[in-house]
Amino acid sequence: MSDNKVHQKRMKEVIAFLEREHQMQHQFTQLPKKEIFNSLKERGMIALSGLGKSVEDILEKSPPMFVLPNYIRKEYDDYYQDDFISDSIIDDLNIEIYFGESEEEGFEISEPHIDFEDPYGDDSEWGRRRDLEDGPRIRKSSFESRPVYHHNDDGDIIESNFSDAQKKEGMEILGWYNPRGSNREEEWGIYIRRGAPAEIAERYFSHMPNRFEAWNLSLRIILYHEYFHFISQYHCDRLSTDTPRDQKYFEYLEEWMKNPVLATEEAVANAYAIRKGKLSNDEKRSVSLWFSDQPPPYDEYLNYVTLSEFKYGLALVGHKHEQFHFSPTIDVNLNIATKFDPKPKDSVKVFFVNDVHDSPSIPKLVSFSRISLHKNVQKMIQKNRLPRDIGMALKNFISKISGNSFDRFSEHGFVRAKDKIHWRFELPRKHRALMTQIQDTPGWTIVFVGSHSEYDAYCKAKGVRCK
Repeated sequence: MSDNKVHQKRMKEVIAFLEREHQMQHQFTQLPKKEIFNSLKERGMIALSGLGKSVEDILEKSPPMFVLPNYIRKEYDDYYQDDFISDSIIDDLNIEIYFGESEEEGFEISEPHIDFEDPYGDDSEWGRRRDLEDGPRIRKSSFESRPVYHHNDDGDIIESNFSDAQKKEGMEILGWYNPRGSNREEEWGIYIRRGAPAEIAERYFSHMPNRFEAWNLSLRIILYHEYFHFISQYHCDRLSTDTPRDQKYFEYLEEWMKNPVLATEEAVANAYAIRKGKLSNDEKRSVSLWFSDQPPPYDEYLNYVTLSEFKYGLALVGHKHEQFHFSPTIDVNLNIATKFDPKPKDSVKVFFVNDVHDSPSIPKLVSFSRISLHKNVQKMIQKNRLPRDIGMALKNFISKISGNSFDRFSEHGFVRAKDKIHWRFELPRKHRALMTQIQDTPGWTIVFVGSHSEYDAYCKAKGVRCK
């Protein structure tokens, strides 16, 4: 078994943030290595937030990751069904569900008294910066980079900032991949610093309409880059030889670390992110600005962007998997690229790292600490229009995902809508529900429950871009 040096460095930086910023000196550095990860999870420093066999799975079929800014949410009245608007069975209060101890009991409904607090405030600062910069032009913004703990050239952990650290280490200061087969298997997966999407959004994507869209673009690109390392390992360990073996990728990494500048994989991973990221032309230009600020070999991605160049890049990576040959000149069999098409059978986990201080410009992770029903759904329950088994399945679903745990991946069934602010989930007997965050309303709200055909009709009537 092996350890990944990059993951070890990043974990030490996270511990330094926690111990220095929260006056907890030596509480983690003295723990056995195998206990540190779980301790960081228990303290909320590491949060499991996604899971999937592909980036599309991670983004589209995981629970929502970021709390929605109030300014992009729809109003409560937007979700009424026409035949319910005139019904006065319940009053104007938003009603929250509480559960009895027995699954045979029905829903208990009571009136909450919770004031709404905007999780981010308005987006005026974002808009003001765009105005000062003469409109939404694609350019690198000159805002002050956010602090991050980072190893300096002497190996000491110092408080640096994302801009300086990225120029030194590239993408891996924002997120990293800890390969499967390391000494602590529970730590295998993709890691993303929660401050990273905010940093990249402010610096390179300030031309976009709002922070939320810019955060999502940043997250998507970081995910694609790190996901390439995942499929690279899958190819190296499973497909590049006739006899698969789990430790081959670590042997390849060991050779890689001897001369990191010749690690073609980082440049190809950036090219992969551009090719797979479903980017508009403006997004490609802004991502290129970002990648061009990274050090070698990351900034060499332009050598591998076109289809023929990308195939050559895959062949180079595949060749190094087989030969561990890291040198400037390599004779490569391009047929290797045809074998570089891994389709992983296992899902990779995505962890957010919370080594950042909260502010209105930093995305907040979803907690599901409060889930309520829209009056549409409440009235269906009160008027016995919701079949009992569907109601009980809905109740059980809410119970399973409620609270501050992020381990909600076995039965949730979430699928994100195309508009990126609604999530559907499946219920028995071809029923389906729709969930979102509503303007000026705390927590999450289930706005619709019905059959598949009723769901399709509801989405069409409300103009919700649902899959």
